[in-house]
Amino acid sequence: MKYCTFRLFIFFLTFLLPLPSFANDPATLVRVVDGDTIEIMLNGQKEKVRLIGVDTPEKFASDKLHRDAARTGQDEATIQALGERASAFTKSLVQRGDTVQVEYDQQPRDKYQQLLAFVWLSDGRMLNETIVCEGYGNALTRYPFRSDYMNRFRSCERQAREQGKGLWGEGLAVPARAQAQPVSTSAEEIKGNSKSHIYHLPACPNYDKVSVKNVVMFASEEEAQQAGYKRAKNCP
Repeated sequence: MKYCTFRLFIFFLTFLLPLPSFANDPATLVRVVDGDTIEIMLNGQKEKVRLIGVDTPEKFASDKLHRDAARTGQDEATIQALGERASAFTKSLVQRGDTVQVEYDQQPRDKYQQLLAFVWLSDGRMLNETIVCEGYGNALTRYPFRSDYMNRFRSCERQAREQGKGLWGEGLAVPARAQAQPVSTSAEEIKGNSKSHIYHLPACPNYDKVSVKNVVMFASEEEAQQAGYKRAKNCP
């Protein structure tokens, strides 16, 4: 009898304990930090969320702001003004107290311990994707995430840039990969190995042998080389 009672206790305990999940979690928006970062209340705790796959201009002074200015040739004040516009656009999509759904990918947090997530709005739109589609940020695809989302983000960025939507009509800088060549389809991308810092072209014999956990995607050889990667010696 005692054994049966114990088993019944364990059975119910599995439903009561909060288990980590990669399914969508409901959360409440606390504030918009900047164009690609929000703060939410999740499971009773405040969490900063870095939106996966989108990079908006820097609103605050930071090392990244300095790097972006050096890369694009824009002055920092211009970039920060664009950052304010991107932040205002994100605030127009989601306000304090709104309920959102948080979807995770393979890596739950970044090096700053911010959650990495896709955020779904109450109207069914994905916040990350909407920012890119409306031209208020670049598709950040250097770090791999869900391939179907990645392809959607790239397509949205290309269309927004061609149509001059959002910040593209106000001086949003073209990312380094797009300067080298138009945004490519997934079949044409260059695959880097973050462990060896070797990159492979689709025609290379080891292209499909790179471990998923080590994959870093590039849209041109120039981008891979700028990131410190070398071409595989067995590539044709």
